[in-house]
Amino acid sequence: MYYLAFDIGSSFTKLAVLDSQTRTAETVAYRPTLPRLEAPAGHFDLDAELLLDTVRSMLEEQVAQGQTYHGIFFSTQMHGFILTRNGRAITPYVT
Repeated sequence: MYYLAFDIGSSFTKLAVLDSQTRTAETVAYRPTLPRLEAPAGHFDLDAELLLDTVRSMLEEQVAQGQTYHGIFFSTQMHGFILTRNGRAITPYVT
């Protein structure tokens, strides 16, 4: 079975295909991380909507290739989060 794995880091957002049969991972796409927003010292904030657009476009490009995937994993640096209200981001992506 195949799975998609996103790693949202401070330098790149990466996408890999995981194969549970062969126990392999292949990086298939990466994009430079978005510019940091102004934030308090010690914070690393990104525009949540732009980050979602990046992840969505990477996902759509991979799925368009016709492979069936059984799940998606996300890894973020330092317990990243986005607070939402009614499905809309009310904070930037905070790491």
